[in-house]
Amino acid sequence: MKATLKIATMVLALVLSIQLSAQDINKKAMQKIDEQVKEMVDVMGLDKKQEAKVLEIKKQQHIDRKALTEKYDKESKEFVEKVKELNKLTNQKIKAVCTKEQWKKWSSRNKD
Repeated sequence: MKATLKIATMVLALVLSIQLSAQDINKKAMQKIDEQVKEMVDVMGLDKKQEAKVLEIKKQQHIDRKALTEKYDKESKEFVEKVKELNKLTNQKIKAVCTKEQWKKWSSRNKD
C-alpha cells in the first residue's frame, strides 16, 4: 500500500511539473511540437493514449532543450553533447510508449 501511494504521489508530481512547465512553451514552439507529434501519429499509427504520452514527452524535450540553451553556448561541445543525450533519452521514452512495429515504422521512414 505504501509503495502504491508513493508511486501515485510521484506520478502526480510529474504530471503537475509537466503542466506547469508547459506554460514555458510559446505558441510557435507548441505548433512545431504538434506538427511533429502529428507526423508520428501518421507514420506510426499511434492511438490517442500514445499520442498524448508522446506529446508530453516532446513538450518536456522542448523545455529541457531550452534550459540547455540558457546554460551552454550553442556552439560549445558541451551543448552538442547534452542535446545528443537529450535526444537519445527522448527517443527511449517514445520507444517505450509505442510497439516495436510502430517504432520500426518511425525509424525507417526516411530510409526509403
